[in-house]
Amino acid sequence: MRQILEGVYTSTKAHIESPRRRFSAPAVNTFAYMQQLQEEVRSFLSARSLDTTLADGGWTLFVQLLVKILEDQPIVNPTDTISSFSFVPAADRCVRCVVRFKQPINGLDYYEYANAYLPQPGARAEP
Repeated sequence: MRQILEGVYTSTKAHIESPRRRFSAPAVNTFAYMQQLQEEVRSFLSARSLDTTLADGGWTLFVQLLVKILEDQPIVNPTDTISSFSFVPAADRCVRCVVRFKQPINGLDYYEYANAYLPQPGARAEP
């Protein structure tokens, strides 16, 4: 977790310091959508000859449910530069998180990420 969040810090810092901050920091997007976890789940299921639907077409629904569980449960002091990382409440089909810094970057104490997504084709609809 420490290594991943150090990457999040580096990416957010570069994004904040960029004169053209059009797109979000890529490491935050990767972490918010749990892409590394997705690959690990896919590998785990494949290695055991199990159905990989969860890691393939059902991943965005899984992330949506998992993020709801993780909301407002911050990861506190994960690195020397981040005081907390937390998923925060968001609309359906949206992931939102806040990275709070120990030292401001260009006057900002935190970085907020929000991104909407569409269910992948073949994913089950929400109940």
